[in-house]
This record gives sequence, C-alpha cells and structure tokens, in this order.
Amino acid sequence: MRSWKKEIKEKAVILELLNTCHVGRLGTTGKDGCPMIKPLNFAHYNEKIYFHTAKEGEKIEDIKRDNRVCFEIDQ
Repeated sequence: MRSWKKEIKEKAVILELLNTCHVGRLGTTGKDGCPMIKPLNFAHYNEKIYFHTAKEGEKIEDIKRDNRVCFEIDQ
C-alpha cells in the first residue's frame, strides 16, 4: 500500500465495508499471463468471501491455473 495512513486494519471497519458493498473485483492471471479483473457480486461469512460462478469458465480456469488472486471492494 502506497499510503500506510489509509490502510484499514480495524476488523469492525472491514466487516462494515463487506456488509455495505455489494460488488467486488476479483483479480486473476489470464491464460496469456496478463492480469484480469472481473467485477462480481459477493457475500462473506466466517471471514471467507463467496461469489457465484459457473463450474466452468474463465474465472475457474484462471484460479485452477494460478490460485494467487486478489479481491477488492471500495466505497
């Protein structure tokens, strides 16, 4: 993070953001090695992020190939 002053570490604040934001973005690496950003609806439960996806498709293929992903929300 470029500005450590903006980093959110308080669990209550993080949970509030997760409760109020409905769209997040999943970052994966595409089959060509380029980064891919996919907006998606999500839910969270027990400190895990869940999102709806088909059992096949680009997101799943990307994750199977390289499970290093990132997820971001903003408000």
